Amino acid sequence: MGRRTGLILLGGCLFCAGASAANEPLRTVTIAPNAGYSASWFHGFFLGQHWRDTWATPVEVPVLNLDDFDGGLLPDRQGGGLETTNLHFKSGNGNTWAFRSVDKDPRSKLLDEDTRGSWIGDLFKDEVSSAQPYGALLLPPLLDAANVFHSTPQLAVLPDDPRLGDFHEYAGMLGLLEERIERLILVEAREDIAHIPGLRIAVRLQALRADLLHHALHRRVD
Repeated sequence: MGRRTGLILLGGCLFCAGASAANEPLRTVTIAPNAGYSASWFHGFFLGQHWRDTWATPVEVPVLNLDDFDGGLLPDRQGGGLETTNLHFKSGNGNTWAFRSVDKDPRSKLLDEDTRGSWIGDLFKDEVSSAQPYGALLLPPLLDAANVFHSTPQLAVLPDDPRLGDFHEYAGMLGLLEERIERLILVEAREDIAHIPGLRIAVRLQALRADLLHHALHRRVD
């Protein structure tokens, strides 16, 4: 499993080499997504073996270069849903990037404080091990083959860098970085981006969605 995991990560990690200056060595760290999911056979028998070995296996991952990546990145705001820690960045080239934690924690927004600290909270957290931590890296080639418009996540670790500012608590977090591509869908398919697989279809679907929403909001019931 360890060797296969390393091969899977290779394609998702090479982006940082291009983000660094040509004369700078690629900076990497060795990190496990969450070794806390490793468990005894007894624990695994009752709660499932899941992807525990993958979560607990250290892998070499590039450190995100905030100075050079896409013209330089500055944190903009914190986001996230019910489980994921999410940090949005603005780049020097005018793009928006989202950095989403690989590890999840469903307890913080789904359980009250007392329950989060109980064995029930521990069970909630343990079930995260049922997800493949690097599964998102496998999707882009499949979506390309299906001509589906998509973003391409890239695995990295947030650096201990003054650029993080008020979000310095996230330094050292393993996550997936991907560009927010909604802006491409909300504009006409310009000639310079028309080559992107599935973009024209996505634009048409967005227009259809807006049209349906408009009619739904303005429909009168007699």
